[in-house]
Amino acid sequence: ASSPYFLAMFSNGLAEEFKNKIEMHSLSESILSLIIEFMYSGTITITETNIQELMVAADMLEVSEIVEGCAQFLKDQLHVSNAIGIYRFAETHNWVDLMNTSQNFINENFPEVCVEDEFHELPKNLLLKFLSSESLKVDSEYQVFSAALSWINHNLSLRREFVFDILSLVRLSLIPSHLIQQTIDKCKDMSLVVALNAIKRDLVSGKGNLVSLTAQPRLSAKKDIYVIGGVKREVFSSWNRCTECPYHSVAKYDTFTKTWSLSVPMKVNRVLPGVAILNGLIYVIGGEQGSNNCQVLSDGECYDPHANA
Repeated sequence: ASSPYFLAMFSNGLAEEFKNKIEMHSLSESILSLIIEFMYSGTITITETNIQELMVAADMLEVSEIVEGCAQFLKDQLHVSNAIGIYRFAETHNWVDLMNTSQNFINENFPEVCVEDEFHELPKNLLLKFLSSESLKVDSEYQVFSAALSWINHNLSLRREFVFDILSLVRLSLIPSHLIQQTIDKCKDMSLVVALNAIKRDLVSGKGNLVSLTAQPRLSAKKDIYVIGGVKREVFSSWNRCTECPYHSVAKYDTFTKTWSLSVPMKVNRVLPGVAILNGLIYVIGGEQGSNNCQVLSDGECYDPHANA
């Protein structure tokens, strides 16, 4: 009555229905005893020691209450050190809900997860799956780049041949070239140095033969909104007499922390400047120094968000 597995075994004319003793090779005595005891008592003790074997056995015997209880136990135990292991365990047995929960945890905590041993032991196909996700919550694409290289370096002799496959999923055009150069300077494997230099040349030259030159930040990546310059106007009468206070400030809104902060200000006040982003740098061009004196500016400034300068 508690197990569709046993119901089918003993009521559909199978050979087991007519036997007094049945051997169940895939179950241990202790785990089967726990499950049968649960069928009569409705209680069971789930521990870190028995969780994996118990969940697999309950799934085989189709005791859904135990499977759900084990899944919740694992969800409560999710940590950066075990999230990938739990994901792989769930994937092996096609427990979709547990897979989704653990994958969401990995995405939300990717910078911490990717330095754990479990990450370095990932098979290539799973690494590619994680790196392709739009949901990785990272401060910058450089963290994804570093994670990919860390995985390659963990077993360099076997993994160096995958460097282009793996880095094709990293949005390299979003990474400042000096950070890529720093990585090259620290690299001790010549074949990896050659590959990274080729990628860097491809980016700098704008050819795009090896990597895509156009990329958008991942949907869950940290994004900053900049409010640059502008003017405050105060109207004093119906004759539209007003005073103006132009700004040279640069205000930044952090979409992760939902907080405002001030970045390095511009050298001059600018009203209605042209603004563009290229290779991770913000360019502010032209504009006016307040409309009262109508001084049109013909110069520009460059801001590096990574260096805050």
